[in-house]
Amino acid sequence: MLSEASKPISSLLVEQVNAEHVRRRRCLIKEVESLIYLLRQNLPIRRRTETEGNIHQLLVLRRKDVPDLHLWDEYLSPVAQNEIIKSIGTTVLRNVLQDIRAVKLYAVMADETTDTLMNEQFSLSIRWVDDKLDIHEDPVEFIMAEDTSGEALANHIKDALIRMQLPLQNCRGQAYDGAANMRGRIKGVSTRLQKECPSALYVHCLAHCTNLALQEASRKCKIIRNALDITNQITIFVRNSPKAAGMLRELVKAKVYYRRQFYEVLDMLDTQLEDRFDQPAMETMQRLERVLERAATPQETPVQLPASLRELDNVYCREVILNTA
Repeated sequence: MLSEASKPISSLLVEQVNAEHVRRRRCLIKEVESLIYLLRQNLPIRRRTETEGNIHQLLVLRRKDVPDLHLWDEYLSPVAQNEIIKSIGTTVLRNVLQDIRAVKLYAVMADETTDTLMNEQFSLSIRWVDDKLDIHEDPVEFIMAEDTSGEALANHIKDALIRMQLPLQNCRGQAYDGAANMRGRIKGVSTRLQKECPSALYVHCLAHCTNLALQEASRKCKIIRNALDITNQITIFVRNSPKAAGMLRELVKAKVYYRRQFYEVLDMLDTQLEDRFDQPAMETMQRLERVLERAATPQETPVQLPASLRELDNVYCREVILNTA
């Protein structure tokens, strides 16, 4: 048997390359596992700086078990990590679709919404039942929909089903909201799909039904209706007024004491919730005033808020009392 010194240079180079491949493969697997953990827990991958990112700190922690990670500094760029995440998502989707094809029958669930960048996104989910009669609802695709007509959205759904190799003839249900382009009797998505697959019955999404029922119930309760209206008006006022936004930033600077007082008020009100709806509204507001007066006299020296904030706070309290009385 040849000694280490008598081995050919080519053999030594091959062994060194193979050892390097094993080391790099081990490090890459640990990075992929760390990304899967962060994705599963819905945690951010990166932060403002590279060293503060969750992926970086997690890999630093795992160096105790895998010493090779001390020399690992590749595939850590946003582009590389996004490609790895996309590959992970493709693998998960492939496994889910394989289970759906095994049971054959499924239902389609879709909804459209506008994101913060004012892009219309069309989400598509598949509802299916496995052999153990367990119900699954798996999101399978997000589609950028510039055209939100019934014909365009129906084409998006059919194209997605073709790409996922799910025959439309196996669809047994559709669940959308009550918008005209989704449930319209003539040109809606449900009608267009039912023309090609009559067994795909349309059902109004129960989540949207619950939302509509809660909205109607909140309109019937004066206290809840006024509280929601005031909150909505304050939000619109702060968003549209740079001056109000600056006042809000000043309030955030003094949040250490102010937040503590706010939660003390909530704790005091928590014991009175059952009685608030059984007594007249005016008596409830008088009790609220007494609670606020007690909370406004702390034992320690409070943080002095600017006069403009104190005035805004007083105006808001008066508006709440007047609108709920």
